[in-house]
Amino acid sequence: MTQSKTILVVDDVEMFRDLAVLFLVRTARVIQAASGEEALEILARESIDLMLADLHMPGMDGAMLCRAAKQMPGYELLPVIMMLRDSSHEDGVKAVRAGANDMLCKPLSRGALIECVRHFLEDGLSRALPRIEIVAPVQLRNSILHTWGTALNISRGGLSVEADCELEPKSEVAVQLMLPETQIQIEPMAEVIWSRDTRDQRMIEMGLRFLSMGSDAMRTLEDFIAQRTLTARGFGAAQPG
Repeated sequence: MTQSKTILVVDDVEMFRDLAVLFLVRTARVIQAASGEEALEILARESIDLMLADLHMPGMDGAMLCRAAKQMPGYELLPVIMMLRDSSHEDGVKAVRAGANDMLCKPLSRGALIECVRHFLEDGLSRALPRIEIVAPVQLRNSILHTWGTALNISRGGLSVEADCELEPKSEVAVQLMLPETQIQIEPMAEVIWSRDTRDQRMIEMGLRFLSMGSDAMRTLEDFIAQRTLTARGFGAAQPG
């Protein structure tokens, strides 16, 4: 990646803007904005390749900014990474509904932030979030079912599972999953976004999009994805933030 790429960091707290700039200074050119309104002015006059925005800002918050930015000519596909305070269910849903491409929890992990930004900016990489293939038991539960399935792959944004029952698109489900090769169990709330038949007629494959999970679990998942993505690309293990 070269300095020809430009990142817009938007946060009303100067300390968090400066920290993000410190983490990204060797990755791309970085511009700062202290509000959503200022960010829109910058987007109108600069060519921005990626926006990192805080969800919680006075006035125009990150969700409002994300929606407004993606309605501007030329920015319909702008990658937006939303910074959340605690990955609460409410915040996760708000970011997802606003069109955020990815979410990271504060305090930011240097390794996870760099890998996330690199994924969206580097030429030739898919805009889809990097997925890690896994085979792990997963528990699914809501008001009408309680069943077990198998997780097939996972990203920071969601996972693909196989189960012997089908959930309706847009329905919400509580997930329990032990990350492979760790002793960490994550328990996110997720939304079903698609389902399809498998070769085994008894099983259904479903795509789940994370809506919320605990802050510690989110950071653990971020590191899990970053480390395995870097290893797969021949960069070795990611350094801790």
